[in-house]
Amino acid sequence: MASSTFTIDEMEQKLIESELNFKELFEVVNDVLFIFDTKGRITSVNKSFERMIGYPKEMFIGKSLVSLVTKEYLDPMLDIFPKVIYQGETVSGEIGFITRNDNVKYVSFTSKPIYSRGKIVGILGVAKDTTKLKRLKKMIHADKHLVKSVIGAITTPIMLTDLEGNVKLVNRSFLETFCYNEEDLMGRSTYQIFPIKSADIKRYNDIMTDVFTKEQIPPVEMEVVAKDGRKLLIMLHASTIKNANNKPIRILIQIEVK
Repeated sequence: MASSTFTIDEMEQKLIESELNFKELFEVVNDVLFIFDTKGRITSVNKSFERMIGYPKEMFIGKSLVSLVTKEYLDPMLDIFPKVIYQGETVSGEIGFITRNDNVKYVSFTSKPIYSRGKIVGILGVAKDTTKLKRLKKMIHADKHLVKSVIGAITTPIMLTDLEGNVKLVNRSFLETFCYNEEDLMGRSTYQIFPIKSADIKRYNDIMTDVFTKEQIPPVEMEVVAKDGRKLLIMLHASTIKNANNKPIRILIQIEVK
């Protein structure tokens, strides 16, 4: 069966509509999916999680994920549950997991409360493997050809800009998604590449400001226009690339098309 991509709202709706349909959908998607009870114990994980971690998923049912989380992400993870369970918030961020081979896999995630009859009964988590992007940040000072090869291998649309938002590098997926040639983009401002709705301009400016001051920036949904005139609803992720002195030198933009 072909793989599919669904938003967290669609996943929640499927859960409400039919437990059987949800179970089928749960195993088909490429994203890593979790369901926790109100105590933070896992009630379900899908095969994508099993492939990423290397352990049978049955090992984790009824348990916490704490034992797999790297030390740097342990406190932020423990903060997630009170916000979702007691405050009903949707929380996004990043977590590092230790795999069966003692490697580290990084994921960006969104956690959202699951409601039944008006009460929160659990948490639905959706995560994407961002390990390649983390490696890219570490390699940014390496040979340019090597960096370009790594970016080119990533199937998510990726753009690398200077601190003013002028394009320095894009991958093939970005070019194909927005119908550009590479020479169309180099040195141009992101404002010129895809026009943004006037209602989203302030939000985009806020992202470019926050990227220098915040450790984690929640993804932002906005509408842009591709070169061929198509309007696309995207989820934009932005982060900084820093040098050895922890000074920002580039902005890394990752795009998901909804």
